[in-house]
Amino acid sequence: MRQHRAQESAFTLIEIMLVTGMMLLMLGWGIPNMMRALEKHGIAKATMDIMDGCKQARALAILKSQTSELVIASYEDGYALYVTATQTPRLVQQDTGILPEDFDDPDNLDDEGNQKSNRSVLAELDGFRRNIGGDIAIEMLDINFINMLEGTINEARVRFYPNGTSDEFTIGLLLNDDRRIVTLDAITGLPSVMDPSNID
Repeated sequence: MRQHRAQESAFTLIEIMLVTGMMLLMLGWGIPNMMRALEKHGIAKATMDIMDGCKQARALAILKSQTSELVIASYEDGYALYVTATQTPRLVQQDTGILPEDFDDPDNLDDEGNQKSNRSVLAELDGFRRNIGGDIAIEMLDINFINMLEGTINEARVRFYPNGTSDEFTIGLLLNDDRRIVTLDAITGLPSVMDPSNID
C-alpha cells in the first residue's frame, strides 16, 4: 500500500516581496489622497454649518413671525455662527465679536456637541451654535452688496424675515487651495453653494 504525502505549499520570497511592494505602492498613493479628503472635510463642514444656520434662521423667522438673524462673529480662535432674534444696529463691536453668554454652555449640548433634542422646536432653532475653526479663512463676506471685511467691525448679521425673504448674502471660505462660496437667494431666503470657477 502506497502512502501519499500531502504536498506542502508556501509563499516564495519573490511572492512576498511582490505583495509587500504592491502594498507600499498603494499606501504611498492613498495617504496623500486621504489627507486631501480630510482637509476638504473641514471646509465641507464649515459650508454645511453656514447653510444650516441660514435655514435655521429662516425657519425661526417664519415660525415666530419675527425677523431673525444669523450672526457671524470673529473671535480669537476662529469664527462663531449663531441664530438670534433681531437686534440693532446691524453691525456692532469694533474690537471682537461678542458671543452669547451661553454659547459654550455644556447644559445646552449633548455628548456630540449638538443641541439637546428635548428642547422645544423654537428654542432649538433659536439655540443654533456652531464654530468655524481658525484654519478656515473667510475671504469674502458681503451682506446687501456691502463688504463686511472692510474696517474693524468683526461681527456681521444676516437678516431673515417672516415672509421667507432675507438679506442678500455671499460668503467665501478658503482652506489651502479649496474654495467654497455660499450664497443666499434674497427672494426665497434659501442658501446654495456656488462653484468658484464660474465667478469672474
